Amino acid sequence: MTITASSVPRRGFTHYAAALLIGMGINFTVVPHVQARNPTPATLLRKDAPQVYVVKRGDTLWDIAGRFLNRPYRWREIWASNRHIRNPHWIYPGDRILLCSLNGKPLIGRDEGDGCAGIIRRAGGSTTPHVRVEALNNSIPLIPLDNIKNWLERSIVVAPDSITQVPYVLGMQENRVIAGEADRIFVRGLGLELGKRYGIYRVGEPYNQIDEKGKPYPVAIELTQIARGLDIEHQGDIATFEIERSFNGEIRKGDLILPEFDP
Repeated sequence: MTITASSVPRRGFTHYAAALLIGMGINFTVVPHVQARNPTPATLLRKDAPQVYVVKRGDTLWDIAGRFLNRPYRWREIWASNRHIRNPHWIYPGDRILLCSLNGKPLIGRDEGDGCAGIIRRAGGSTTPHVRVEALNNSIPLIPLDNIKNWLERSIVVAPDSITQVPYVLGMQENRVIAGEADRIFVRGLGLELGKRYGIYRVGEPYNQIDEKGKPYPVAIELTQIARGLDIEHQGDIATFEIERSFNGEIRKGDLILPEFDP
């Protein structure tokens, strides 16, 4: 016969098991059950724990926990990690580790420039507005301005109907697919002036809104200037341009010719 805890009422299981053992001729000794009490965070602290510790090269959290705690393996119970940074448990030489107090209980954390007030706030998960200070090695690298300057300074937004009848790039010399600085291109359109400089623009994605039927319609279009050209020759509605400068890429068929807007 197999006996399990679930096959005997919980209250009588101990007595049932004892009777079964006696019936089988087995001697046993009842040992009183003693439940170990977990130390409170306060009892984890060493008596000589420093209020401030500056991390040195080669230190680990285990080493630092040993300076503050009697039981280093329980450092997580009173460690205030900053959830806003990528690696909240990483420490670096020069970091200041502070021993603080929250509701009478010890709290250890890395000083982010705002002292114990900041450590307590981060541990409590406060959502009130505050200034956050982070180490430089946690910052997001900046994009060099030269890499995006042309897109910031040479983009305009126009109404869709304002570019329906403007001149456009018809083709390149020698049947090329693209053109750049010092090349010549052919432009079709009216209203161009011989000897005048113009901007050459690439049409970008439209800015749409939703109509009453749920369909998108364009309300604006972004144009990015990709080059500057000089009108050097006319034959009817066909003009020849010489490219003086290229900004954001090569010129292609269909690019628009507009007066150059000063950035």
